[in-house]
Amino acid sequence: MPSTLHTMQAAAPAPSSAAPSTAAAFANALPADLAELALLDIKAVSALVGLKSSAIFGRVRAGTFPEPVRMGARCTRWPARRVREWLQAQIEAPQQETAQQRQQARATKASSAAQAKRQAGAQAAA
Repeated sequence: MPSTLHTMQAAAPAPSSAAPSTAAAFANALPADLAELALLDIKAVSALVGLKSSAIFGRVRAGTFPEPVRMGARCTRWPARRVREWLQAQIEAPQQETAQQRQQARATKASSAAQAKRQAGAQAAA
């Protein structure tokens, strides 16, 4: 009797802990040439690149991530081809270059903040 129970347990499929992302399932369902033209929403882009939406939008503002296509006032989509090219560039880029980009982005942000503070001080003094 124990062997039958053991056989039944072994035959039962293991529950899947990670469901495939909608972007991956969608991309697999399309022909290759049409998949390159697909437009991805922020959730799909976030799942593909492994960044939160706020980080993605921050990188778009910094110019280090592809610009989205504006479909409406509150609707942005990214062409799958551009996201794939960005991912490929991240894989091929040396880590040192990435560190330099982060340092440059921090310096630019600090410079912009200091300039805004100076302008606010000048306007208050006038």
